[in-house]
Amino acid sequence: MPTLVILSGMNVGASFVLSGREVLIGRDSTCDIPFASRTVSRQHCRLLCDSDVWYVEDLDSVNGTHVNGKAITKRTRLGDRDRIRIYDIVLGFGESTSDDQPTVSARSDGDTVRAKVEQVKLLKASETRSDEEPNIVAELDARSSADLRAAVNADVKLRAILDITHSVGSSLDLEYVLPRILEGVVKTFPQTDRAYILQEERAGGRLIAKAIHDLGDSSDTINPVGGEMASRVMAEGSAFLSSDAINDERLDQMSASIFEERIRSFICAPLLGPRKKPLGVIHVETHNPRAPFNQLDLDVLVSVALMAGQAVEYVEAHEAQREFDARKRDLRMAHDVQMHFLPSRAPNRCGYEFFQHYRAANDMGGDYYDYIELPDGRLAIVQGDVSGKGAAAALVMARLCSDVRYWLLTEPSPAQAMQRLNRQFCERDMADGFVTLVIAVLDPHQHRLTLVNSGHMNPLLRNGAGEVKELTLQQMGTPVGVDPAGTYTEETLDMQSGDAILLYTDGLSDSMNSHLACFGTPSIREVLAQGGTGAAALGTALLNAMERHAAGHLQNDDVCILCLQRSPTD
Repeated sequence: MPTLVILSGMNVGASFVLSGREVLIGRDSTCDIPFASRTVSRQHCRLLCDSDVWYVEDLDSVNGTHVNGKAITKRTRLGDRDRIRIYDIVLGFGESTSDDQPTVSARSDGDTVRAKVEQVKLLKASETRSDEEPNIVAELDARSSADLRAAVNADVKLRAILDITHSVGSSLDLEYVLPRILEGVVKTFPQTDRAYILQEERAGGRLIAKAIHDLGDSSDTINPVGGEMASRVMAEGSAFLSSDAINDERLDQMSASIFEERIRSFICAPLLGPRKKPLGVIHVETHNPRAPFNQLDLDVLVSVALMAGQAVEYVEAHEAQREFDARKRDLRMAHDVQMHFLPSRAPNRCGYEFFQHYRAANDMGGDYYDYIELPDGRLAIVQGDVSGKGAAAALVMARLCSDVRYWLLTEPSPAQAMQRLNRQFCERDMADGFVTLVIAVLDPHQHRLTLVNSGHMNPLLRNGAGEVKELTLQQMGTPVGVDPAGTYTEETLDMQSGDAILLYTDGLSDSMNSHLACFGTPSIREVLAQGGTGAAALGTALLNAMERHAAGHLQNDDVCILCLQRSPTD
């Protein structure tokens, strides 16, 4: 009588004698030959006998039915030694057998009888058809991972781990290191069909493949199962093992993808550096049901992932330090360039003394000052404060230097120069950017000072008697760059012997201490009133007082001070 023998899959070697006219095969327990595997549909296929000829017919199963390596789409006649494949289960069909084998009774009158497997008969590999690949017959239950997992020589595994360790320390280039690590992983687990290392594109960003190993595909895409598991491992920060992915209830939502990708077992571990924050994952999977991964394999992969994570974190820290150092060098260079825009020394005018101090809160600042020689021996003293801080403010300041100089030299008065400067800035559309600016033009021969102010801190005057007052113009203009129709007026005052003028930015008055109390204009006026004789003495007294007030508290704004004084004896 005809017989079926299980050649690979579960219960390898079990054989069944076929009788009757129909035998139903599937996952459902009511089938004549049931297989408790999710790769098998509930009613997968059936064998039918018609006039002593046996046929096999697929019942619209998910994974299909194959005869001698070819998928069948209609009833197919079976011959002696034909092989029927149901996913990874292979059945051998024989046309005759001895009488002492167990019998699978076919359906008759609607009754179903499940076969009782009482003995095992193995087909020799030499009995397979010559036009097919030889079938490797396992004599033990394929679900017993302890006996059937891939035999890896301990020396080979140790060498692979040592190669991985060497790769981690051999380079700071992750594009080189991570593929070498993956090569070592594949050597450690020779049953691997697909493996990859994924790394975050940036903190909290998407995972991108840094290294891929795929025996059956040269594509660099990640299958849905790997992508889903990588996201889970990244979120939880813990490794994952599935020794039997097909029947793993934790993977129910991915069962369709697992069937399609033919995944039987996989391990996935996070790349963890010293900070214990997942930086990526290593994912390894196999299609071989006889070589599932086990807990020991997961432990090995976790160790490798820790080494890889340390390498990634070290390289990222090294790159971050390099970028930081390069940025610091660039900022130092930019700071030096910016300082070249500012006067290197105070002007020399008979009967007048000058003092200037500039300190940026960061490497680059937005405060600005200049001394500009004008016709007829006049001197323009200019101070400005660009809105914002850092590189953007410094770039505006650099442009401001040349623009202010140009308009003061080409316009007949400081007010007209300010108006032309304002229109130019408005035409550039600086968005929310603006500049507060004060221009003081000194005529040292007439001892007159002409002032024009566009939203800047009001200058302070200390007379020879030590009295301090604020120089408030009758009409202060809007900051430069705010209103293209803005108008500016100028006022002139006589400089008496001993008179001193202070121009300052809000970095001086807003300087804070640890209690967040500002230095303030009243303190500035008090220091001016009690200060010594000469512009340098007044300026130094102001800086010392500000430092005492701040008491080491970090300042967050630029500070610029300009002071000029007419000699008391002139």
